[in-house]
Amino acid sequence: MKLQSCLLLCVFTIVLDFNNGVESRRRGKNIEKVKVLILGAGVAGINAAKTLKDKGLKSKDFLILEAQDYVGGRYKNVPFANTRIEEGANWVHHTQEENALWDLALKYQLKGNFTPYEDYQIR
Repeated sequence: MKLQSCLLLCVFTIVLDFNNGVESRRRGKNIEKVKVLILGAGVAGINAAKTLKDKGLKSKDFLILEAQDYVGGRYKNVPFANTRIEEGANWVHHTQEENALWDLALKYQLKGNFTPYEDYQIR
């Protein structure tokens, strides 16, 4: 989990730095050419690539590396009972706040693992 958080933070930082570079260029300042490596083709990685492209970076200037043989990260579909179902990304975040998904999980007594993240800090 900590490695995934670090990778997400690194991608987020790259996008922020690129955004700052675009703003500098608009103000007439000269900046270097940017090359970006995005680690992971999950939701965060794909969104980072889209953000960079939307900000004017050409596709040849960034690369997405993915360890799996599919795009989507924790989202994937798998065979189940003669059909296919969606699996992954099944966390319910912000359970201490008003949250319709958490209310449904409690109502239907869904099983799972509770992970308190109060001890995590993202910088």
